[in-house]
Amino acid sequence: MSAVPNINSKKVITSYKTRIYPNATQRQQIEKTFGAKRRVYNYFIETNLERMDLNEYTLPYKRESKVLTLLKERDIWLKEADKFALQNAIKDQDTAFAKWFAKKGGKPHWKSKKDDHQSYRTNYTNNNIEIIAKRIKLPKLKWIRFARSKEIKGKILSVTISRKADKYYISINLESSINLYPDSERSVGIDVGLKSLAVIKDDKGAVQTTEHPKWLEKSMKNLKNKQRQLSRKQHSRTKGDTTPKSKRYIKQQRTLNKIQQHIANQRKDFLHKLTTQLVRENQTVGIEDLAVSNMMKNSRLSRHIAQSGWRMFRTLLSYKCEWHERKLVVHDRFYPSSKTCTCGTINSELKLSDRLWQCGACGAVHDRDELAASNLNPCQKLPVDAGK
Repeated sequence: MSAVPNINSKKVITSYKTRIYPNATQRQQIEKTFGAKRRVYNYFIETNLERMDLNEYTLPYKRESKVLTLLKERDIWLKEADKFALQNAIKDQDTAFAKWFAKKGGKPHWKSKKDDHQSYRTNYTNNNIEIIAKRIKLPKLKWIRFARSKEIKGKILSVTISRKADKYYISINLESSINLYPDSERSVGIDVGLKSLAVIKDDKGAVQTTEHPKWLEKSMKNLKNKQRQLSRKQHSRTKGDTTPKSKRYIKQQRTLNKIQQHIANQRKDFLHKLTTQLVRENQTVGIEDLAVSNMMKNSRLSRHIAQSGWRMFRTLLSYKCEWHERKLVVHDRFYPSSKTCTCGTINSELKLSDRLWQCGACGAVHDRDELAASNLNPCQKLPVDAGK
């Protein structure tokens, strides 16, 4: 008898990122593959840019694969790297050119071994990747220990190996089934800001204010201290100076990177928990479309906007709503949500410093953040003239 499919589940492409603990031999092989991947990526970037200067099209993938074979014959050391990492390097530079042509990204540029973040991607085929308990088998690396915090279910598609701040990670790309959240009758509007990270108001009028954790500000004293120590170890550089960095400078730089990475992990963990709660409890979610890149140009507010993680908040909320078949309504960025009274009157003279304001038409007193959250709620009954 065939199994009855679970109507409350759905197949999605997800990923599981965790830290790995390679030994000395494995670290050497990983670094060697990083270098081989950079070599192939940079070679085809340079080749295709030269062809464009001659008004020729970039090479198709099949021809690039043949060129890669010849490149391996010339640079024998490339054969020591994972073959999938080199093939994916070709595909990645093809994607970079496609985004450039579609005006969705800048001009492709070389990858540098000096970058703090290095990575390569390998593909699953013929059981070349296996997971048993807290060990994973990867091509060219054999069995390697990793930090496992949950059961990994699903079909493995690929694995990305990366290094950041002297630590190594894997991101396992999976095709798996998730259990959908039960249907809910609730809807909320979310107003993100600097005073509070998010003011959330549901269709019954209940308000939840999520304050800023401000991890960056809490670590600012330590960051400044470590940055000052780094500056003392840096010699004066002039244009064209290629003097290598000292060992103490590199060591201090890694210490600084670890602090910054810890802050980023705290922010990401908090936003994941908040967005999961919102999607689980509400059927419809309303937010505002913010031009974060434009707002970051404000030198006084850029650091506060960056540590808020508004872009990440929307990204997480978007894909989780799509996974669990929730409705995400994104209002136009020019919609005056904090200036529109419940009677439909728009207070065009409202300033950013005005946290409370009184409507001149009906006399109602509003908290600007709660009013914005209420107006952004898709199920909130708004006046006909609101937003005009």
